[in-house]
Amino acid sequence: MILLSLPFPPIPVQAAKTDQGVIQSDDAVISTHDILAICLNSAAARGDQVKNYERRVKQREVLQHFLHALATKGFTCPDEELYHLYCEYSLLHITTYFLEAERPPEIRFMPLSYISKADPIHRQMCQYMAGQSRLFEDDPPLTTEYYGQFDYDILMKITCARIGHAITEEEKKLIENA
Repeated sequence: MILLSLPFPPIPVQAAKTDQGVIQSDDAVISTHDILAICLNSAAARGDQVKNYERRVKQREVLQHFLHALATKGFTCPDEELYHLYCEYSLLHITTYFLEAERPPEIRFMPLSYISKADPIHRQMCQYMAGQSRLFEDDPPLTTEYYGQFDYDILMKITCARIGHAITEEEKKLIENA
């Protein structure tokens, strides 16, 4: 449920397979939502209220900057630029789980052209959007199968448009003045 409420869709990233900390290969691809699920579970397991509070404060800052970026250029920019905005702010959101790290985690995003219909990232995006359709009470809710007919770049634009419609006029003014 928490991942559904994020404005960041699943994005493919290159993952390294390791054996006792030594990289064996880097041919695996996972999504940012897979990483976030692990981060959320780890944060919950630690149960450190102070660090969790600091993380949430930083996440609100990231969200505010992301919404400002969308409001100023994201709603009308080309697909590649929108994809890069999602990558940039997804990385910043993930980094909030590593506030004490000496350096942020190294995350290598796959290009937008990597994603094809029915691959695991595309399916995860369709599930994310169908879940958001239920969460935001679309009438009727749209299904994973419905979203499956669209390419990832179209789904990305739909996700962006949903954010644009969800922002109130007061929020738009706050974002513009940030």
